[in-house]
Amino acid sequence: MGLTRRRSWMDGVVWLTERVVVFCATRGIKALLLFDRPTRSRLCHLMMCGAAFFQEKLLYLCGSSWGGMRHYLTDVAREQAFKGVFLTSNCERDGKEEGDGDNADKETHVVYYIHGGGFHTGHPLQQLLWLCSLRWRLRRYYQRHVAVFCLDYTLSGKKAAYPTQMSEVAAGYDWLGAMFDPRHIIIMGDSAGGNAALSLCHSIMNRSRRYHEGREGKGEVAQATASAFASIPGSLLPAGCVAISPWLDLRCEAESYQRNKWCDLLDPELARYWAEQYVGEAGSTYEVGVSPGLESPDKLENLPIYVYGSKDECMADDFYAYRDRCRKERRMGCTIVDLREGEVHDHGAQMYITGLRSIADGIDRIACVTNFMFGLNLQEKMSGNMVNIGDADLDTTERILLALGKQD
Repeated sequence: MGLTRRRSWMDGVVWLTERVVVFCATRGIKALLLFDRPTRSRLCHLMMCGAAFFQEKLLYLCGSSWGGMRHYLTDVAREQAFKGVFLTSNCERDGKEEGDGDNADKETHVVYYIHGGGFHTGHPLQQLLWLCSLRWRLRRYYQRHVAVFCLDYTLSGKKAAYPTQMSEVAAGYDWLGAMFDPRHIIIMGDSAGGNAALSLCHSIMNRSRRYHEGREGKGEVAQATASAFASIPGSLLPAGCVAISPWLDLRCEAESYQRNKWCDLLDPELARYWAEQYVGEAGSTYEVGVSPGLESPDKLENLPIYVYGSKDECMADDFYAYRDRCRKERRMGCTIVDLREGEVHDHGAQMYITGLRSIADGIDRIACVTNFMFGLNLQEKMSGNMVNIGDADLDTTERILLALGKQD
């Protein structure tokens, strides 16, 4: 079980400190409003790349150790189909060819991480230390030895609009599927990465359906995972999907974009600019492949979904709408919704450096749910469950998930 913190009179002081830090951060970032949208976007990209550079060098100075655990980085590139970075405890892992099946000594599970940044900005290692903390918690509290693969997809622009990014996301998953059992893979992403994670899950399910209908042959599927198509639809799906502040609807029309724009780090106008760059001139934000929140969640069948976000961010209304659709439409699979108060968009990753208690709480909860999803593969996945853990502490969350996992 995970760590349960005691409550004390200091909680009030901690709460006030967090609100002050978040207030200063949200007001400080609004200085970017002095610039036009392209300039703001470039500045955001520079900040994300700077954060990645700083974290990578800090990890190096710490001897590749963070939280008492080794974290080694290995670049991976596959014939220009995709590229990324592997984060493991084995310094000898290299990007082997598909079919080698030579996993790291300890890591039999993997988190496929897709970074955020509106598909137009960002760096695969911009959440490096956050991911190191997640790996440490999974090992320390749940005895899960988990690797992380951070995809470095092509950023959107005039020559690289949708579906370029999703093609690379799918290629990365096929490659991981040749090295790991798909049931040992968690697809995780923040913001735009959460969008890509859900879109990928829909794509995998569609491929499975096409195979059963005779419209897709085994030759188009990674050899190590082709046999999975022979069983029920969706058996090629991963252990679960963790979407952190996911960008579910690129139309950016929810009322919360205006209601919470001064409470959040996300700039609504910049989000709309990124959406325009992502879909390109010929695309549309109304496509379900672009805005997975518009697709029926029932099509994911028995896939567990975890949506982590905040009630105070610009995308809050999209989270509520997706939660309601899952409750109404999903006949199979569990949906876990975790909406917190007083947090900003992609709170854990963007505010990690502040060391706020809410950051540690968020990582604890994500590690708890990730472990739960991995554990579901030891038995038949349950069906038709909606769980809201936004107001529960970690200990209560663990008990809820334990009871949920025992259901048939």
